[in-house]
Amino acid sequence: GRSRQAVHGGWTIAARHAGVVLGIVLLTPLFVADLTEQEAAAERSGTDLLLQADIPLESKVRLGDAITRELDATGQQLPELGPAFRANRPADTGQAAAFDRLEADLDEELRRAGTHAFSRSFLVAGLLALAALVPIVLARERIPL
Repeated sequence: GRSRQAVHGGWTIAARHAGVVLGIVLLTPLFVADLTEQEAAAERSGTDLLLQADIPLESKVRLGDAITRELDATGQQLPELGPAFRANRPADTGQAAAFDRLEADLDEELRRAGTHAFSRSFLVAGLLALAALVPIVLARERIPL
């Protein structure tokens, strides 16, 4: 005794929920894998930037330790490297310029890693959205205008 609109509405809601579940099931492992991969790549690149920086070795060690503490303190969040650089800022203006360049390079590397971690997930989500249009197109072909 249900009306046609009620049945159609039920199927629409069920399809929407199924799409959300499918999206979560497909995108979560993909995103987590990409995030883990980009985290490791950013650590390697950041280490390389630190080692190649034009600052004294003793400063590199202190700064590396401070950055490691910042990374450990942030847990699963994007780290803020500013406190590590402020705490280890040299008085020498020549070294300060090298510290500023290194901080900017490390911040850029973090942004790049975050962007790359989302890239595949966004692509797959877009493809899923396009796939959701297939039933609409098929239904439209069956319904006479």
